[in-house]
Amino acid sequence: MSPTLRCAIFRMTPARPGSLWVVFDTHGGGGFSINSEQQRATGVSERHSGGVGDRFGCHFVADFRRPVGSVGAWHERDVPDSLAVRGGYARFFASPDDPLVIAIGTSFIDADQAAVNLEREIGTRTFDEVEALAAATWEAVLQRIRITGATAQQQTTFYTALYRSMLFPRIWHEEGADGIVKHYSPYDGKIHEGILFADQGLWDTFRTVYPLWTLIWPEQVAQIIKGWTNAYREGGWFPNWPSPGYRQGMAGTHMEAVIADAYLKGVTDFDTDVVFEGLLRNGNIPGTERVGRRGLEAYLERGYVPSDIVEGATSRTLEFAYGDFCIATMAQAIGRDQEAAQFFRRAANWRNVFDVERYYVRGRRADGEWDETDLFRRGGAFVEGTAWQHTYAVLHDLPALVQAFDGPKAFGFVLDKFFDAPPVFYPGDYEWVRHEMVEMTSANMGQYAHNNQQSHHIPYLYNYSDRPWKTQSWVRRVLDELYSAEPNGLLGDEDTGSLSSWYIFSTLGFYPVCPGKPEYTLGAPRFDSVIVELPQGRRLEIIGQDNGDDRAYVQAVTFNDRRLSRPFLAHADLAQGGELRFVMGEQPKEDLYDVDPHDH
Repeated sequence: MSPTLRCAIFRMTPARPGSLWVVFDTHGGGGFSINSEQQRATGVSERHSGGVGDRFGCHFVADFRRPVGSVGAWHERDVPDSLAVRGGYARFFASPDDPLVIAIGTSFIDADQAAVNLEREIGTRTFDEVEALAAATWEAVLQRIRITGATAQQQTTFYTALYRSMLFPRIWHEEGADGIVKHYSPYDGKIHEGILFADQGLWDTFRTVYPLWTLIWPEQVAQIIKGWTNAYREGGWFPNWPSPGYRQGMAGTHMEAVIADAYLKGVTDFDTDVVFEGLLRNGNIPGTERVGRRGLEAYLERGYVPSDIVEGATSRTLEFAYGDFCIATMAQAIGRDQEAAQFFRRAANWRNVFDVERYYVRGRRADGEWDETDLFRRGGAFVEGTAWQHTYAVLHDLPALVQAFDGPKAFGFVLDKFFDAPPVFYPGDYEWVRHEMVEMTSANMGQYAHNNQQSHHIPYLYNYSDRPWKTQSWVRRVLDELYSAEPNGLLGDEDTGSLSSWYIFSTLGFYPVCPGKPEYTLGAPRFDSVIVELPQGRRLEIIGQDNGDDRAYVQAVTFNDRRLSRPFLAHADLAQGGELRFVMGEQPKEDLYDVDPHDH
């Protein structure tokens, strides 16, 4: 099989000459038919598990490119007297020298559009031609980053990660025969002009996928934001977990982070008025499990989400506060000063669930009293984690979090405790042991849960402590131990590219700890040299001088021959291109940065 954007071509080669039977199954609903004279099958599958509007269906046409032998069909056996055809089959003659080739076009609009997609994307091309075109398309994307000094296994791991980071969101729109781009909307069940995207978990991808795309493919980020804006227009809310439309997802709303981060990094080619209107709706109108922020009414009243009113309350408080920060930065950038001041104040609400006597976040009830907190217990006030992980979910206010721990030295000490803690858990309110729990234990890195996205930034937090070299050693260990070219080369759920994008950033030597702030914090490169092709013909070269498997520590770092005295680098500088050079060594260099990073 070889793909295009909306179509695919199959080549079926039998071991010996004879009949090949091809079966089509719509999995219930829809319909199916075969026209032997046209050598074409047409069908639609209406099967789904939610997240769609009325009249949803995946329409398809299949061109056989040869005479059709006998055909047949079957109906829904569990629906008495049903006339709906569930699927069908056809017989063809093929041989090793004359394999059966079937080209299939799909559409979420109708069968006619599926035929248009098939003609435009495959037409009369042979299987080999389609395969070569797909390979060339991916090669052009993957060549945006070129690495040297990697083993064959590392090369496979790196480019598999880059490939996976580019798979989602799905391009949902289609170009009609008249050249007009349109889409079926899962938000209102209608056909609209314009672009749309689908199938992405924003709770995961705002952290790494979108920042990576914004660096190397900003024009596509602008298109995706336009698509999400159309979703807002059609459904009344920005989606939190579009699959393909509104779905129940994780705590919080993260379109704020996606859009603010892109805008502050120069991606501005979208309707900011409509976008900001949608962000304000997230921030001000109470939502449900599927849209907006559930628990927002109590958050606005008390400054936190009470744990005896809404499950996952502390996670929600932290996510809402971060989302408020992103709304504030966006408001500030577009001159909405009143809203900026309002949401900057709300961004400090994380303090309302941080127990200054115990130095971690806790569940807090409506009467202001704290829940009893077991650091190893999952569930309750926390979503897919414990107080261990969520205490560090203050991406936007890390200097204040450091001070809440009594300064950089104490902050480094508690990070050490975090990574040295036993990798144990109690399922708590969960009815079963979830895969995230077991995966954290198998990694054996203390309470660091790399398989779950809310932990991804934590190794980089040593840059805010008195021991930034530990960022370098922990990131190197994660890269080498938790990623590989084997079938089990990822620790758990990939979550639409987020784990892979973490790998890409971390091998380059920098990371976006707080999307919504146009900057990166420094780690250490994994390879000898990396060239990143940037927009407008610019180029970023990253040098890992004297790098090696046992040389994980940075001895010196310069950008365009300028010594970096703090472990931070502005996106505006990096996006201009140039040379980022790290000199690597076997031992930590404790005086690498001569300005306290916590003052940043």
